[in-house]
This record gives sequence, structure tokens and C-alpha cells, in this order.
Amino acid sequence: MNQAFMAERAAELVELLGGCCDRLEVAGSLRRQAADVGEVELVAVPHLAPSPYAGDLFGGSGVAGKIDYLAEKLRELKGRGVLRDRPDKHGRPAWGEKFVRASYGDRPAVAVDLFIVRPPASWGVILFIRTGPAEYVKAAMGRLLERGLRCAEGRIVNDAGVPQPTPAEADVFALLGWEVRDPAQRGRQRPRATALELPPQAPPTAAVSTRLDDSLPAAPPPQPRARGCPPHDWRGELAEAEPGCWRPTCTRCGETMESRVE
Repeated sequence: MNQAFMAERAAELVELLGGCCDRLEVAGSLRRQAADVGEVELVAVPHLAPSPYAGDLFGGSGVAGKIDYLAEKLRELKGRGVLRDRPDKHGRPAWGEKFVRASYGDRPAVAVDLFIVRPPASWGVILFIRTGPAEYVKAAMGRLLERGLRCAEGRIVNDAGVPQPTPAEADVFALLGWEVRDPAQRGRQRPRATALELPPQAPPTAAVSTRLDDSLPAAPPPQPRARGCPPHDWRGELAEAEPGCWRPTCTRCGETMESRVE
């Protein structure tokens, strides 16, 4: 649908739900300022408050002993018909603690996807993933694996399973080693490494090196693949192995490093 129309509907939903959330932000193609928008995507952190009752006031939603104001508001809006179930192609609804798929309004009705950040998920990771686009996020997941990290349960952990703090989207970019990119620019250009990962800039009269470590002796230019390679020497120039994923090349044969080094 038209971006302006969907932006108006998104603003209405933020007004409806904002008072029940500690954080609420529009994500997806609207955040990327796409001209054509399929659905309103929202990322929310629900507001929880102590309950005066021993158990969970709202029958299992949220944390025991806490009132989940977002869950209650969603239930109210659904009861009044403001929000309605939006089944998938198999007729299955989605109205859970972490994801709600709904329809809002009429003339025409608007598709709404609400992603609710609950522990152990992290706001920065969920906002990054749900902003998209899919190709950009896929490249980011591959980049994490290259750096000994992975995304699990809405958070980033290392090989030992230790969570890496990502309270903000910028923290995700830091773990990727990428420059923070405006949502509207994601997917249009290849991700760029941060200044910490780039080699020192050469003087204007000299060619800029793209080797991984300028402290090492200059490597010879790639030669035709020779027998006995591997072992590879991964000090060559960077090459795009797949969209958004850059890896070094072998100085002996020119082959691009795979995600798992031989």
C-alpha cells in the first residue's frame, strides 16, 4: 500500500499501544521509507508493573506477579474489534506473547505484525532484524558466524553461549564490525567495515591497501592456483563472497575464504 497511508495507520497504532509499552517503534519497510508497504511492523517492550495479587492477574500473560499492560491492551482491542486475528495462508492465527499478527481498521484493513521483546531477547537485535530487508539481515547473520557469534532466541551469543549486550541497534552493528547505516540505506549498498577494522589510510599519492594486516610484509599478487594450496594464505584483498558478505582471498591462488577456513 501507499507509504503515506500506512504511516498514518502506524501512527494510530502507536497512539493506541504506546501507553502500554516501555519502548515502541515502527520497523519493517515503513522504517526503511519504502514506497510500497505491505504491513505495519512494530517492535515493542511491554510495560510491566507489580501486581497486588499473588499470581498473574491476566491469566498467564507476562511474568508471574506482574501486570502486563500491553497484553491486556491487546486483549481489550481484540474484544472491541479494533484489532482482529489475521490467519496465515494455512488458516492459523498468531496471538502470542512474542508475536501478534492482526488486522486493523477497514476501508481497507491494514495488516499488522507486532514483535514483542521479552527476555532473553534483546531490543537492539529484534529491532535490527525486523527492520530488514531480508537480504541485509541474512548477510548480517553470516557475518556474525564469521566472527564467532550467532543469533539465538532474539539475542547474540558467542561460541560459548555467553550473551553479548545489545541494548541498542548500534551495538549490533558494533558486533558485526559494520558502520551504522540508516534504515533507508540498508540493502542498497554493501555493508562497510568500521574504522577499527579498516587498514590505515595510505597517503593520497599511494594506492589504498585492502590487506587484513598492513604490519605484515606486502603479499605477492594472486597467482594461478597451484598444487598444494591449501594451506591458504588469507592475506589477500577482500572479495564479496555473497551479497553483503566480504571475505579475504588467498595470496597464492586467489580463492575466497569460506565461512569455515580449511
